[in-house]
Amino acid sequence: MVKRVLFLLIGGLFSACSEPDPYEQTIEDYYPLVNGLALEYEVREIVYSVTEDPKIEIYQIKERLSELSENNFKIEVFKRNDATTSWQFFKVVGIKKENGKIVKTTDGRSEIVLKTGLNNGDSWDKNNLNTSEIANLTVEEKREPYDAFPFTLKVVEKLDSSLIHKNAVYSIYADGIGPVYRERTEVEYCQGSSECIGQNLIDSGRSEVWKLIRSGIE
Repeated sequence: MVKRVLFLLIGGLFSACSEPDPYEQTIEDYYPLVNGLALEYEVREIVYSVTEDPKIEIYQIKERLSELSENNFKIEVFKRNDATTSWQFFKVVGIKKENGKIVKTTDGRSEIVLKTGLNNGDSWDKNNLNTSEIANLTVEEKREPYDAFPFTLKVVEKLDSSLIHKNAVYSIYADGIGPVYRERTEVEYCQGSSECIGQNLIDSGRSEVWKLIRSGIE
């Protein structure tokens, strides 16, 4: 921590120079694999339908890392309704670092969630290790603040909207913590009449948002 503060001070004094950043975050900084690290999230899911009111579900998820071997971990996932209820075991997800990549495996399907480089504009196919169609992830914001976190990394799969639809599929990783925000919103807007076009009235689709509420070692 002291080293990093000194680096920031030095960087401010010599900002006019073209020297590279003295401290450059890596995939290990933005997704630290640490035995016992637990991240707790509030998750909000909304399902939209033309024929029904939106169905909203709010609950909490805890992901706890357990080391299996060097750079190879499992994520034990627990779920509960809120802080007044007990955690219930939900599932196990694999995660490891190999060949400069962070690879997460869920139900036998492996995806590359981060890779070395991490410069704005860098992209990679998250499905390179499975048989699904190409789905590129792109670094769009690096070392930007988010909420209470001074240095974060925004990795985008989809981020577009129009009068017809909205797609927002991305994750934000905080330096020294890991994923602090995840969103998957894919919705269609009302097109049934001239009055609703352009009003962002959702006809159908789904939104799922994860926000970090607590982190620590267990």
